[in-house]
Amino acid sequence: MRFRPKTASRWPVAALCTLLLLGGGTALAVDPALLASTPDANATDPAIVAKATVLGHDAAAIFAFVRDAIGYDAYRGSLRGASGTLAGGAGNALDKASLLVALLRASGIPARYASGTLSDNVARQVILSMFPRETRIVGCLDPGVATADPANDPQLLAEAKEHYWVELDTGSGFQDADPTVPGATLGQAFTAVATTF
Repeated sequence: MRFRPKTASRWPVAALCTLLLLGGGTALAVDPALLASTPDANATDPAIVAKATVLGHDAAAIFAFVRDAIGYDAYRGSLRGASGTLAGGAGNALDKASLLVALLRASGIPARYASGTLSDNVARQVILSMFPRETRIVGCLDPGVATADPANDPQLLAEAKEHYWVELDTGSGFQDADPTVPGATLGQAFTAVATTF
């Protein structure tokens, strides 16, 4: 089946973006929800559109930006959404996923959220990413002074284990994109998918 609109005005740009051309000119419909703006992942927000443009609408560059330039903060639920996470430069796993989804969708790349539960070891890596080595202070404390151990804090572990990431499709099927785990690469999964949305 070939894609041939009757008139240009009949097909809005958003609808045209929901078709991927395969070899031979065959069109394959993409679920419009995978390109749609949502309150948490507003792909039409001017700051999101501008950042996607700066990143060349390239999935790998967008992923690297969110992974490397957006810090991790521990909290539950969606607090900042894509725009707030971009403006603030940090967010939890759900808000970082929202930013990644918004940037990808603004670039015409189908994306969806995935969720699951991280192991304690991976959750500790995520928690420790909030405390870069260069900001850790070593000093002399009086004996008996209690010190914090964020990597083993039960509340922080619970928040970090409740995990969200993105699945994106650049034309060859969905692949994982986890911008929260330090050093993650495209296609790398850190836990099993419990749900996608």
